[in-house]
Amino acid sequence: MGRQYLVRYTLQRIEQALHPALEKMVDVSTLVHIEHVMPQTLNKDWSVSLGSFADQYQEYVNRWGNLTLLFAGLNIPASNKAFEQKKRYYGDSQVKITQELCQYETWGPEQIDARQRWLAEVAEHVWRVYPVPHDQLPTLRYEHKTSLDDFRERVGALWPVIAPYATDTTAQEIRSLATRLPGHLAGHTDHSSLAGKIADGLTELLQGWEDYSHSDRRLVRAVAEYFLEPEDSAPDELPGGLDDDRAALIAAFAALDRQLPSCLQS
Repeated sequence: MGRQYLVRYTLQRIEQALHPALEKMVDVSTLVHIEHVMPQTLNKDWSVSLGSFADQYQEYVNRWGNLTLLFAGLNIPASNKAFEQKKRYYGDSQVKITQELCQYETWGPEQIDARQRWLAEVAEHVWRVYPVPHDQLPTLRYEHKTSLDDFRERVGALWPVIAPYATDTTAQEIRSLATRLPGHLAGHTDHSSLAGKIADGLTELLQGWEDYSHSDRRLVRAVAEYFLEPEDSAPDELPGGLDDDRAALIAAFAALDRQLPSCLQS
């Protein structure tokens, strides 16, 4: 059994569980293609649309959240077209989980992450020992609240100062941030204890990089860069100058739903 068959079968079962009343069957055959919303070939239109995220394209193109089902007669012409053009074909599909893609204004990493979490939640109900009635299955939220949205609410007035650092990043850049922490600590002789605790907390936060979503990574980059910037909301060398950095880090752990390290609890 190949991967393509498994993907088609899984999406078919999710579709049937969500919409059992529809008098149709998504046939698991070569007539039903696996559609990559963000296409398998990164063309100029999609590179422009994705912006700086284009460098991380390979991380997302084959994720479940980027896959759906589409009849071959629609999938082939849709192919590598821009998302706005693809939506015309999705609207003609008989597959509801494909039609629902038309509700999105744009398509990128945050939408892929959100849809993947929803598919996983539905799958958990579909394949449990005692299946859940379809009207009790999770619904897809098109306006998904990301970890970065949560963080923004938690830091409140600090957000306008932190926001410029919340940009797309790479694993290499994150490793570079981690190596800059020890040197930065040398400049905090008056606040060495708190600075060390913040650095330890950031190091722990950075270690979860591989499992983070696109939104999570922007959040973590923002917090790390904010700490490394001495002239932030409150100059670091002043009394209480690291309180804002500590508050931002605590908010980050909460937004990422991670346990706050003991070094930051006192």
